[in-house]
Amino acid sequence: IPEYYQKYPSLLEFLASQKQPWMESHTLDGVIGEYIVMMRQAKDGRYLVASATNEEARTVSVDLSFLPKGQYTACVSEDGEGAHYKTNREVTRYREVPVKSGDTLELTMAPGGGACVMFVKR
Repeated sequence: IPEYYQKYPSLLEFLASQKQPWMESHTLDGVIGEYIVMMRQAKDGRYLVASATNEEARTVSVDLSFLPKGQYTACVSEDGEGAHYKTNREVTRYREVPVKSGDTLELTMAPGGGACVMFVKR
């Protein structure tokens, strides 16, 4: 729905940054039927991470060792407080976190939710 693009600009930017073909695509973490964390490197070299979970809320620690050396800003869109896939689907939060290769990044997912991260070189 076009109104969602105005309502959630960080999610639109994440979707728009997915230039194909993918240079790399890796599963970073996950358990079948429970959750998954995937990394992709877009055609323009940008690194993207997306995660999704089942009906259970969870926080995952993502190892950022896939990033090349350098300083990045992790632009994180994730489920907000009180989010739930049945009762409160549109609660999100956006944050920017300075990171580098080898750091870990915590992603919070509500029941039936997920998170997406775009890494911007600083």
